Amino acid sequence: MNKRGMDQIFTYIFIVVLIGFVLYFGFLGVGKFIEFNKDAEITSFETNFDKIIQNVYALDVNSKLEYSKDSRYKPLIAPRDVVKICVEESKVIFNFVVKNLKGNECFDTTKGFSFVLENKVINGEVIVNIKNVE
Repeated sequence: MNKRGMDQIFTYIFIVVLIGFVLYFGFLGVGKFIEFNKDAEITSFETNFDKIIQNVYALDVNSKLEYSKDSRYKPLIAPRDVVKICVEESKVIFNFVVKNLKGNECFDTTKGFSFVLENKVINGEVIVNIKNVE
């Protein structure tokens, strides 16, 4: 084999290795981007939900707001992979705590996260109670 043939083989090997690196790091970057997007979606949901709770907390006692498709306030959009959200006392399924929230219910989120919030006074403490839409 002559020198020119050897140079061509190394060139092809180099190109294959280079394409392999580009594909590997490209897929790795896309995977990290998708994971980052999921985290951002959950954080956005947590922030929006907390903001809604604090707004209801600031309303007059016994105020009720309904978040459903038939009401003025539309249901929240839950993160893509979430089909059920449960609230236990002030903890939500994602293990984030929402200040001033009380409730022990689970909500189906396949058609949006619909719920009713009520500002109540229990034992001298103002809380926001969450329950399913009736």
